Amino acid sequence: MQKLLEESSQQPVRVLVVWQPILPTDWARPGAGPLRRIRDARARQFWDKGNLFPRTLGEKMSSDPAHPQPDCCWWDDIPWDLVALYPPGARWEGALPAAVFIDGPVWRVKAQLAEALARLGRAAATEENTR
Repeated sequence: MQKLLEESSQQPVRVLVVWQPILPTDWARPGAGPLRRIRDARARQFWDKGNLFPRTLGEKMSSDPAHPQPDCCWWDDIPWDLVALYPPGARWEGALPAAVFIDGPVWRVKAQLAEALARLGRAAATEENTR
């Protein structure tokens, strides 16, 4: 993921990384090693001990058949090891905004995410040029 962020360093993206306890070894917040996997200044990392965010995300995705669905990454009704890309200006205010891309596990979908991010960048550039 870090390499993808480096390759898209000119894109104005915000990255939110939510670490959550899923595996039996996930009993505490991630240490320095895992946190160093994402070293981009545009990224913010959070520890969600109670899985509040992924539970809410899972509920919102499940209740909205129009929202893109990942092909994987569910554990006990909780999405995990998942990456979601939202368009500029997307806000989660009641309804979950439609993702441009959502799938996982993260290590498996890097190429698809890179292409979705590039498409989003091209679309933003085209929009900017037509103003």
